[in-house]
Amino acid sequence: MRQRPRTKPQARLRLQGSRAYKIRLFAALLLGVILSVWILRLTDFEGIRYIDGDSFVLRGKEIRLSGIDAPEYQQNCRDEHGKLYPCGQISAEVLREMLSSKTICESLGYDVYRRMLGLCLTENGESINKKMVRLGWAIAYRRFSPKYIADEDFAKAQKHGIWKGSFQRPEEYRRLSSQDKQRP
Repeated sequence: MRQRPRTKPQARLRLQGSRAYKIRLFAALLLGVILSVWILRLTDFEGIRYIDGDSFVLRGKEIRLSGIDAPEYQQNCRDEHGKLYPCGQISAEVLREMLSSKTICESLGYDVYRRMLGLCLTENGESINKKMVRLGWAIAYRRFSPKYIADEDFAKAQKHGIWKGSFQRPEEYRRLSSQDKQRP
């Protein structure tokens, strides 16, 4: 059996490897640019518009705190005595008080509504997402992440925030509100 000379195939393999390497490198760089972590420092507080306790708009970009679900702004809850109170407005106010010019929000991607899903940190490095749940002004958004379930359990056991009384889960509130809008 005759053997082929090794010099030419090896040279060709190196050239192909080099081309493949360049293509992979270019694809990785392009993917890195597309999927790069977007870090936002909240320095322009004049431009922030609060939507509710898990969403706000800064410079035209809507940011939704990832893994949590807060009462809708117009949503009411019942306190420990059964009296209605504006829990959605209170939740938004708690979020407003947590955000500062030293807050950093890291993009974790985008949702189907093209909102940036963010993990926001205080100047001390504490997760605002976690604090909202732990203080009882948001719940763990279990359908999308199990990350804050222990914090929700803590808030519930301590009867913090909306756990002092009764409330409709924000997702259910949105679903029922959208059904009401569709009725004639």
